[in-house]
Amino acid sequence: MHQWESDYRPGAVAYLHEDGHLYRAGALPSSFFNGGGKGGRIEEFDWDGNLVWSFEYATEEYHLHHDIEILPNGNILAISWDKHSIEEAIQLGKDPNTVLIQTWPDKIIELEKVGNSSANIVWEWKAWDHLVQDFDNSLPAFGAISEHPELLDINYPYTSANSDWMHCNAVDYNPDLDLIIISSHGLKEMWIIDHSTDAEEVQTHAGGNYGKGGDILYRFGNPAAYARGDEADQKFFQQHDVQWITEGLPYAGQILVFNNRGGAGFNSAVERFALPYDNEGVFDEIGLDPYGPEEFLWHYEAPDFFSMNISGVQMQSNGNLLICEGQTGRIFEIDEDQETHWTYKNPDGSTGPVSQGVNPPGSNVFRAYRYATDYPAFEGVLFDEPAPIELNPWEYECDIHGDSMTSGLDNEYTFAELRLANPFSTELSFNIEKYSSESYFKVWSSLGQIVHQGKIRDSAVSINTSEWRQGIYILQLTDIESQLSSSYRLIKL
Repeated sequence: MHQWESDYRPGAVAYLHEDGHLYRAGALPSSFFNGGGKGGRIEEFDWDGNLVWSFEYATEEYHLHHDIEILPNGNILAISWDKHSIEEAIQLGKDPNTVLIQTWPDKIIELEKVGNSSANIVWEWKAWDHLVQDFDNSLPAFGAISEHPELLDINYPYTSANSDWMHCNAVDYNPDLDLIIISSHGLKEMWIIDHSTDAEEVQTHAGGNYGKGGDILYRFGNPAAYARGDEADQKFFQQHDVQWITEGLPYAGQILVFNNRGGAGFNSAVERFALPYDNEGVFDEIGLDPYGPEEFLWHYEAPDFFSMNISGVQMQSNGNLLICEGQTGRIFEIDEDQETHWTYKNPDGSTGPVSQGVNPPGSNVFRAYRYATDYPAFEGVLFDEPAPIELNPWEYECDIHGDSMTSGLDNEYTFAELRLANPFSTELSFNIEKYSSESYFKVWSSLGQIVHQGKIRDSAVSINTSEWRQGIYILQLTDIESQLSSSYRLIKL
């Protein structure tokens, strides 16, 4: 319906602002940083595709990556690597056996836009200022890790020799409480910090509305990261898109997360939970316990639901969730009872668009967002002429596959010379009055996988579907002789 073009490959995220401007992270080459989600550049386009502002923050000392957050005052929060040498890390208490050439703890910078290609850094939080270690008691920041959950262990993960050891991949802001949430893929947890601190307080352990300076006010997902638990207590596994549910939406103030759970031996999940704080944002005292909660309020997973990396989730105004299974490019909407209502498979992969029904190679969607038709950005604008992204799109109109599919006698739907029982349950059957000796059929799942195919040898075709999952399927009929092809949307109950 509308698109923007950039001279730079994605640096991960993009957001459509209420004023119709697109904010986008762009990727810059680097001889010093080579991690996942590498960015370095932020771009702002107006609705017509004009670049109205850009800013590059990429040197041998720092480099933007993954996510940005547009603040109510127009400033922008951004995640950046903050390089420190091997000597600096060892002098602070890092185990020499787990240091590579350099170490890249993350920092969060707040940018005030200046002109059309510059910005002032008006606030900066550095993880480097809030570290603790129990490796060497003669070095700075020494202390018992379990007694300082407000600090980050410079040696965790203990077996990692990765420069990008935090790998923060999401940042979000709560304007009512003036708090920032950060997702750390490397430590498998989220942190909440105080944004009300000034330039000096944010570097220390005191000051700001919550009195803790730039220290962590709350963390969740992996108690082992602060020595108050083990693998059995871990809740997050390589998670992405940790966020507050915004005001005006169901469950406002609670936390949503796409829990990738890659490498953990089970499928990905989407989790929702409440934070243990009061209306003023003051967190419950935990004593010597790990941060709660012990259980999620809501949990979704499915046998075919998995993404090793990237991905995200968005709460909808009706309580449904839009889920982006990033690695496969599948975007789908489920309700609170976990029934699927809508599915879309992105056909654009690492090598460009593919033909409909073909799985594109490579991870292809960092996140996806739904904007309602009354979203302010759309007021008074003209959309482009709709055009398919995929190559060789199937020729059918989506609007004929609405309620009319399930209307009529015995829920049967007649189209041309095909008679099709739809929805179906344990058996998919259809009848074709005319077909050639070179007629074939394929059934595709919502993931773009062929679940059944064959040659049409009889006017009546019946397929046992008792083992198929509930959801949306596509039936494709092809006549080689006439070079005709038709596709039909099916519902498995």
